[in-house]
Amino acid sequence: MAILCIDDDPQFCHAIAQVLADAGYRPLTFRTAGEGLRTNEPVELAIVDLNLRGLGGDEVVRTLRDLREIPVILTSGIPSDEGRSIARRCGAQHFLAKPFDLDELLRVVDTLLGDAREEERRRARA
Repeated sequence: MAILCIDDDPQFCHAIAQVLADAGYRPLTFRTAGEGLRTNEPVELAIVDLNLRGLGGDEVVRTLRDLREIPVILTSGIPSDEGRSIARRCGAQHFLAKPFDLDELLRVVDTLLGDAREEERRRARA
């Protein structure tokens, strides 16, 4: 199961990729919004940093939501309340304030993917 991660911090991308791979996911990491949005790989979920150079993370989330029906986690170093508000406005399902615990990230990923699978099953039954 592929997970898209867009963040301009190479150390952050590496850490996220390692944690996701260790958990059995296939991470696809990109350091720019353009690269991440251009991928043709099928992905199940996206993790997007709010403060990207060029196209902001909130715009990336809006674009992803237009292109694919996948859950999105927005991340940023801004305070949690402000970040959650931005995440809600742009359509992200969850916000994580940096630095966050990588185990927490995995719990959120597992929950969102479980919710997405349940929604697919509901639509298939309808």
